[in-house]
Amino acid sequence: MDPTQKTALTKCNLYIKKNLTNIDRILDILLKEGCLLWDERIQFSGGEKSSDDKCQTLLEILVRRGGICYKTFIDSLKSTGNEHIAKEIEDALSVRKGDDKLMSESDTDDEKDKTITDLRVRIDELTSELEDKNVKLKLLRDQQRRALDDLRKQREKNTEKDSQIKILERKNHDLEKEINKLKTTIENIQKQLRRVEEEKKKTANEQLRAIQNLERKQDATQKTCDKLCENFTAFARDFSKNFPMQAEVKVPNQKAQAIKEAQDEVQKPSPPKKFNSRQRRRGLSTCNFSDAADWRNARTPR
Repeated sequence: MDPTQKTALTKCNLYIKKNLTNIDRILDILLKEGCLLWDERIQFSGGEKSSDDKCQTLLEILVRRGGICYKTFIDSLKSTGNEHIAKEIEDALSVRKGDDKLMSESDTDDEKDKTITDLRVRIDELTSELEDKNVKLKLLRDQQRRALDDLRKQREKNTEKDSQIKILERKNHDLEKEINKLKTTIENIQKQLRRVEEEKKKTANEQLRAIQNLERKQDATQKTCDKLCENFTAFARDFSKNFPMQAEVKVPNQKAQAIKEAQDEVQKPSPPKKFNSRQRRRGLSTCNFSDAADWRNARTPR
């Protein structure tokens, strides 16, 4: 910084501390224009420092930084309602310009040396901060690597679970196929059972009709036999009336006895023939119904 500017700020130091307002806004303007670094701006945050300390620290930074910082500081004072402070500093600067003109050259060398020293200190500070940030970056990279390892393990577990799920899905699909086959088999068995029941019912109906036909034929045969007996008895009676001789009567009696024996032999029940499988399929169409009727009549008297 120019020695006259530094002298003006030094002369107005107490006045600035006493009358400066809106210091936070001034700091923001200096930060925006590049006269303050972000780390330096953070030093003014919080309530740890008083207003006088903040002003003293700000002036030290401006003197050390130099360059356009003086002009930027004056402009920020004017834009934040501190025009009287800016006027006081400019008045002090104009008074001291003539007196310090001869000493400016020697002071400039000293100021440059001091600025170089301040820059070296700042470089050391930035180097230290860079090392700290490198350490933090290394920690973050380690954390990122561990997170990636955990993510990879989790993906492997998810892949294994997906394979297990696919296996279970295939097994479920196979079970569904087997269940469908069993359902089809059950339906076929049910159809066969219904068909067998229908055939059984049909066979029972056919047997019932056959028995009814046998009973009707048995009744007809019995009526025919009764009619023949009546006719034969009437014939024998008429024959005995017309031929009363003893010798001739004995012959008809012998004939009647022979006829009766023949009739009894005819009426003697005999078991019905057994039906083979072909006769059953034909619906008992080839049965000897008369023999079956006689045999049933003899077994169960009417």
